[in-house]
Amino acid sequence: MNSVTLGITYYNEKELLTQCLASLFECRSLPDEVLIYDDCSQYPAADYLVRHDRCHVRVIRGEQNIMLAAARNAILYHGKCDYIHYQDADDLFDPKVFSDLIDHTRQTSADLVINDVRSVRFESGALISPSCIGLSAVGGDRRDLISHAILGSFLAPTLTFRKALGLKLGGYDHQRLKQCEDYDFAVRMLMTVEHYELFPAAAVVQRVRAGSMSSRKAELYENAYLAINGLAEQFPCFREVLGVRALRIAQQCNDAGFRHLTNLGVRLARSLSDEPYARETRKFRMVARVFGIPAAVRVRSVIARLRRAITDRKSESTS
Repeated sequence: MNSVTLGITYYNEKELLTQCLASLFECRSLPDEVLIYDDCSQYPAADYLVRHDRCHVRVIRGEQNIMLAAARNAILYHGKCDYIHYQDADDLFDPKVFSDLIDHTRQTSADLVINDVRSVRFESGALISPSCIGLSAVGGDRRDLISHAILGSFLAPTLTFRKALGLKLGGYDHQRLKQCEDYDFAVRMLMTVEHYELFPAAAVVQRVRAGSMSSRKAELYENAYLAINGLAEQFPCFREVLGVRALRIAQQCNDAGFRHLTNLGVRLARSLSDEPYARETRKFRMVARVFGIPAAVRVRSVIARLRRAITDRKSESTS
């Protein structure tokens, strides 16, 4: 029977770690070890632990802050079990579904088990998405799964993988990527893995909160371009779909007012694909072909702002 390490990255989340562990210990089936990497926090993880007599909790405290990707690599190297499942300290577990995931992992012969995640608002608990990854829409074709991962986002709690596979990949690219390390690692893993299984249920609850690393948008987009470019160099057969993703990030940059990053993304998309807008709407494709991709991106942003303004006015008039 396979053994499972739950690896939790921690940096000053304090009582959020307590809540995370409390939700874990509501599960019927528990991992064989919980390994917490404390990334040289001001508030040590050891002060916020919840312990359980059926699950060993171990803390590794770093002597200096090494950031998230390197912290996950430390968990990968120090984990004692056959499989690794990563978790952020501010997220929660679905007790029933995560128990089922642990049971399934212990019985499987797959190198990788992919589960879904649901997201909620941190303050209210209101549901944002019941299926962040959208695994139920993915068929059995591996190429379709890889394209789905490239165009979407596979979060850290999405993958439960053999430690040997993670080591073979060299872990996370902590030298280049401060953000989007999950994206890069997941796509590289899907490109490499021979035997995977889909577990479409949402085993983890991601709590979206202000002040998290993903709220640093400019850095996020810059790292996304780095990841896309690196993946295109490693896996040229997926350059076309990577070009589509680069263009979609360029659209997000334009919406956020990052003009330089918008232009950077458009150039990257063009370098990877002759028509990176091929999967966009008919109107977007028409504007892109006639006036160029930057014009299409700007027009879409203007239309989106107008629609939001109309919606806001309707809401004000009915309130």
